[in-house]
Amino acid sequence: MTIKPRKLSRKQHLQRSSEIFSRLQAENPHPQTELEYASPYQLLVAVVLSAQATDKGVNLATRPLFARAPAPEAMVALGEEKAYRGASPPSGFTEPRRRMS
Repeated sequence: MTIKPRKLSRKQHLQRSSEIFSRLQAENPHPQTELEYASPYQLLVAVVLSAQATDKGVNLATRPLFARAPAPEAMVALGEEKAYRGASPPSGFTEPRRRMS
């Protein structure tokens, strides 16, 4: 017998999401990450890249990247090839890297 998940209304979904985030915040009010970043933009880039590598590997790749392109405008101005020149990305980085450029 297969049990189908109950379809939630938008309001129910938002309420449930809010409850989950409240519980997470109560359990860990000041979460820490090993990712290195200096702005919300850099954190976003690091998180997307971290789906394909360890935090340590992401930090090795993002240090030179963020030195050249600390903000979205700087990354766009550099373009993908110049932004990542000198970075030593872990294997599997190509696809998420393209999403950031």
